[in-house]
Amino acid sequence: MRIFYMPEAEKNLKEILEYGMENWGLEQALLFMEDLRTTISVLLEYPQLGPSYHDPKLDKDAQSLRSLVYKQYRIVYETDNNLIRIIAILPKGRPRGLSPTPAVSS
Repeated sequence: MRIFYMPEAEKNLKEILEYGMENWGLEQALLFMEDLRTTISVLLEYPQLGPSYHDPKLDKDAQSLRSLVYKQYRIVYETDNNLIRIIAILPKGRPRGLSPTPAVSS
């Protein structure tokens, strides 16, 4: 079994790291990212760990998606044979497609 990050998930990881560096500093941001990836790696042993997840904006069969929560983020993934695809890493409670960083008003 292996983990593959879809382009949106890679983008989400980059945004989460950037947000963390700006708000918590480099060391804390890197620790957060390490813990997030460790949480995701648990799926290698327990791919059915997360409950089923439905997002009407995703062009996926609702039965194939699952989600796993890490702190304030929802890791959306699907399994297929020996592959775990990380679809997105979204802030809990936010609609899909929004950046994990809060909007800054000027």
